[in-house]
Amino acid sequence: MIPQGFEMSESQVVRFSTRRQGLQRVRTGCATCKIPDADDGSLRSLEFFQHVVAPVLSGPLGRSFWTHLVAQLAHQEPAVRHAVITISSLYEQFGKGLKLLRSPYDDGYAMRHYNSAIKDIISLKAHYPEQVDTAIIVSILFSCIECMRGNKQAAVSHCRHGILLMNSSRPNAELASIFRHLSFVTLFSNECLAELPFLTNGGYPSAPTPFQTFAQAQEMIDWLGYHAVKLARLRDRHRTSSSSLTSTTSKYSHFFSKEIRRLNIYMETWFVSFAPLKEQSDTDPRYKSIARILEMRWLASKIWTNSFMEDDETAYDAYINEFERIVEIAEQPPPTEDPFWSRSPKFMFEMGFAPQLYFTVMKCRYLPLRLKALSLMKEKCCEREILWDSKAIYTAGKLIIEKEHGIQLPEDLSLQVRKMVESPPPAPIDSHRLRDFTISGPEDESSVREVHGSLEIADSRIYFHFPTSLTDSEDLG
Repeated sequence: MIPQGFEMSESQVVRFSTRRQGLQRVRTGCATCKIPDADDGSLRSLEFFQHVVAPVLSGPLGRSFWTHLVAQLAHQEPAVRHAVITISSLYEQFGKGLKLLRSPYDDGYAMRHYNSAIKDIISLKAHYPEQVDTAIIVSILFSCIECMRGNKQAAVSHCRHGILLMNSSRPNAELASIFRHLSFVTLFSNECLAELPFLTNGGYPSAPTPFQTFAQAQEMIDWLGYHAVKLARLRDRHRTSSSSLTSTTSKYSHFFSKEIRRLNIYMETWFVSFAPLKEQSDTDPRYKSIARILEMRWLASKIWTNSFMEDDETAYDAYINEFERIVEIAEQPPPTEDPFWSRSPKFMFEMGFAPQLYFTVMKCRYLPLRLKALSLMKEKCCEREILWDSKAIYTAGKLIIEKEHGIQLPEDLSLQVRKMVESPPPAPIDSHRLRDFTISGPEDESSVREVHGSLEIADSRIYFHFPTSLTDSEDLG
């Protein structure tokens, strides 16, 4: 049976069916002992994970974590196996228009396996506390499950648990890299997620010049983004705790300025080291997508690192060229030979195009570029990239543009873009620019303050925060 919701070519259908038949034959032989309690449905889900889901979870780069380590552990550890089956089943549900279950104890095939995974990992930690790496891996799988279900708080909770386990055990470079990447997503999410602890092992890394592999380039840009996030969170703590102390403020301002200069040096070094890989990607279609995403990530990191200290939103206006380059990269069609995009991925547990395009929509106030970025979000993004739901952020981005510029956007943005290129309106003044937003469920509404307009999406609501100097009569909604 061909998995529902997944389009395959004729050759892919033949290969997938052949593999399933082979796995069924293995199950009846001596290899049965590897998965003694797996029924036909579980075997099918494991096979679907290995050949369809695992290759797309880590995006164009293709981390071996999913395709090798997790796939192998699924045959050895019941908790990993049940979590993998859950991920496989949830992936198939994408695009069906079904509301995903929000409780791990609700009925359903995927949720039954999720419940079993939770029970198995609790038992493992109770009887074999020395298997810390397995517990850390399962926390990553649980975070992935909750990202697929759109449950931000649960995803962060599992990620937090994994980081705490990492900090209390010996460093594991591959697992630490994944947690740094998950922490790095806060750079573009506009949500502090302050409950995530810092990884305690490691300072600034040393990087080869030039980079030898795209994995090295991604590792380095994740490091830089992660340190930028740490710096931003330290700055927020300083503002709330000691902003009234002049001497302390001066001391910390010097510290932040020095750290930003250091980050900028590393940023420029990164791009120089990346240049040969970028050149290689121009002639090798296998690397075009990852090269584009990494360059977009570098550009967005550079803009954010040099602007987050400013209280005035107009600081972002100095980076119109960088925003333009982000849009230019995103506009390029994916190479037809690219093995990643040929799979028509629906979910990625990595940053793809969505964060950088959404960041451009949020912070670039030059309307023609904002509209191009908004339009590209529909064309280039997976249905969900980690916690970015493409439909939700498109809807939110559209409303942000309408509020800040005082316009009503049509369904066909191409007409609006052509009009704006011919006669672009001035950028909105600082007092009419969005400062932040909050995504809350109905139970959190009473805690949201300084809200000027809101937008309901699914079972959550996005609250837009504008400067507190605005009065009700100046509400942009």
